[in-house]
Amino acid sequence: MNQHAARKLVRLLALGIAAIPIGFGALRALTTGTDFRYLVMALASFATAATVFRLGASRVRSRWLLGCTALTGSTLVAAAGAFGQGATSGPAVLVVALAFSLCLTTSGMLVARTVPSSGIESWKSDSNSNR
Repeated sequence: MNQHAARKLVRLLALGIAAIPIGFGALRALTTGTDFRYLVMALASFATAATVFRLGASRVRSRWLLGCTALTGSTLVAAAGAFGQGATSGPAVLVVALAFSLCLTTSGMLVARTVPSSGIESWKSDSNSNR
């Protein structure tokens, strides 16, 4: 498999992983007709993770720091969205927000790995970039 085909395959995998929370939220909204909390959480988490990866790629040297920032930020924004929609169970909101954020952050990390020249110096490992 050549490098171009491998990049396409990784991007397709990333798209599938990113679609999980949004699909789950849309399915919940369609089946209940009134409960849009999961969809709001998925979209808020997606928007936050995408923003962090888009703006942070040229500013952050460590890919792990970028991933942790995206995970933390998207989890907090998704939880805030759920509480704003009327959720009352803190642990349940945290579990769902973290699960959605893990999917979206993983997807972002996979996509960022396929970009030949992102701002993160060819995605060197943390041990090499700290020398």
